[in-house]
Amino acid sequence: MSLFRRLRTQSKVFTWGSADRQASPLGHTDPMNNRHVGWPTQMAGLKNLDPVVDVQCGGWSTTVMTSKGDLYSVGRLDGELWLGGREPPPNQFLERLNFPPSPNVADTTVTQFSSGRTSIVALSESGVLWQWRYNIKYWAARVEFEHLDTSAAEDNNTTLTEPRQTHGQITRAVAGWHVNSAYVVGKGIVYWKISHLKPPLSGPELTPPPSCTVDDTLVPGTSYRRPRRQGRDASAEDEELGQTVGEMRNYIVLEHFIVFLTDLGKIFAFHHTPDNPMAHGIFELKHLAPTEGGEPMSEIQGSFRSFAVFNSTGDVVIGSQEFLQQSFLRAFDAGGEASVEFPPGSPAASPPPVRPPALQNRGVISLAFGDWHQLALTRDGRVLASGNEPQACGCLGLGTDPDETTLRGVVPPGVVRSAKDQTLGRWPQVWFSTEQREWLRYLAHGALDSELLFDQLRSIGMLERVLPVLGDWVEVRGGDWDLHPDLDDDDNEQASGRSEPACFALKVAAAGWHSGALVLCNREKMERMYRIHKGFLPASNTFNLDVNAGPSPFTANRILDQVRTWWAGGGDASDTWTTRTTPVKTTSADAQRDQADRRRHSHYYTTKPWNSDGTNVPPAARHEVRINVSSIMDEQSNASSTTVS
Repeated sequence: MSLFRRLRTQSKVFTWGSADRQASPLGHTDPMNNRHVGWPTQMAGLKNLDPVVDVQCGGWSTTVMTSKGDLYSVGRLDGELWLGGREPPPNQFLERLNFPPSPNVADTTVTQFSSGRTSIVALSESGVLWQWRYNIKYWAARVEFEHLDTSAAEDNNTTLTEPRQTHGQITRAVAGWHVNSAYVVGKGIVYWKISHLKPPLSGPELTPPPSCTVDDTLVPGTSYRRPRRQGRDASAEDEELGQTVGEMRNYIVLEHFIVFLTDLGKIFAFHHTPDNPMAHGIFELKHLAPTEGGEPMSEIQGSFRSFAVFNSTGDVVIGSQEFLQQSFLRAFDAGGEASVEFPPGSPAASPPPVRPPALQNRGVISLAFGDWHQLALTRDGRVLASGNEPQACGCLGLGTDPDETTLRGVVPPGVVRSAKDQTLGRWPQVWFSTEQREWLRYLAHGALDSELLFDQLRSIGMLERVLPVLGDWVEVRGGDWDLHPDLDDDDNEQASGRSEPACFALKVAAAGWHSGALVLCNREKMERMYRIHKGFLPASNTFNLDVNAGPSPFTANRILDQVRTWWAGGGDASDTWTTRTTPVKTTSADAQRDQADRRRHSHYYTTKPWNSDGTNVPPAARHEVRINVSSIMDEQSNASSTTVS
């Protein structure tokens, strides 16, 4: 099936995280009933739109783009105005972003957009640059530069790389925190501050003028274009720039820095916040180089105060704005040198960039950053989460029930919850299938009885040591549900032996305290996955921890061995799975719905194991399947024993 056809029939946009009624950036059917949404939930209002091809999160909003170049947004575009009491209530459902009247359809057909903290910028089919500010209901304003000439001009250098682009043509727009930006061919990255812009005098019916002139500034060192074939640079200055910096390939806009990647694999940063940024210029970030012998870095992504660079061979490096600030001070304290080596461990290099073990050689193709959390998208359509959840807002997408999230390594269950690299170097996977969530509820409130288990572990002082290991087991057991040969419904899948997830993510987004994803959901495959895996639950009843089993000392791995044995063994086909009789405490509408779901799907927890034809699964067959899962766990354990530098 073609990608476009799948986009039309299977694409869904999920959002999760903070759904505070003062912002409502998630666009769900009942936006006022949930303050925090911990599981990915489908956005409402997309059914009658053209296929969605992109989704991005702003500080207080979520915006999608359709295949026809239309933009729709939900939430509050500029939350800072709301904090100042100058903006009407937020849009609770998707609403189309509008343009001033234009006779040229190409001027208002969006080909690329970027959502920043308080604004949205977009590039149209005809090359017009647009900016939305203040409120979703307001028309866009056409951006015009006060200093930079972007009028079309013939390119006198016929040796430039193909496809040939006209000097002055805008090819990319990137929104940031307090500044927005664009890339102009032959000129470089240009940015302008948006903090000085004022909202309309009063009332949502007023619209900004159809155009706005901005005080633009060029980022030095970003104008170079490399000649193709046997061509030569136009000047010695260009030749030197091509050898020392290179041609800009991609860039990001952070709170205080613009960071760009060149065709030489080099990464440079520019501090755009000082009153006189041009007094310093750009500086190279040599600590972001790939591992020895690795391919040059080929991609850079980031927002607010975090960013990542990675290459096609699996190297992923995550850095912070604090690292950029220290690098900036170190570079220009050393006599203005823009390329300074930072001795390992020196104060100027701290906090150093990190190489998360969970992301190395994992096929990462995209990363998204919120204020305190990160999402990674892999080549096989999986979404991984890490970081913090302020006020337990659910921005990680791993659930809201403390017993359930703790089983996945999200600790502690309090005001701020964290999901960091666990013992085996794993980021928890975001689950879009309701069947996987039901399985987790079954574990937490039935089979494992996590509340009782946690009390037992806490009483023997093993809770903090066991949770990461147990969380890894849950991730392995719960994350590979759709990797079953009977689920391969495509000739390509069957021929290659590689199953495609029932929920295949195409894009991830994050900002503030919320997240989003564009996902292809194969409903038929999800239903078959449900029927197959009903027979894979453990044949025994509630897990009981035996603290006296085996020799001393009582280790985390020995506890996990008990869990594995319980999962894989015992019982005959007459055994049933039962949930505990103690009612689950509910303190929110979200928890109440969870409890209703458990009642509605009670057969899932209490019926006997069966095949798709209704016959019971023999214990030996169940044992064989579980042994395979355990072997996967063992392989992961062995792989994690290697030290990562």
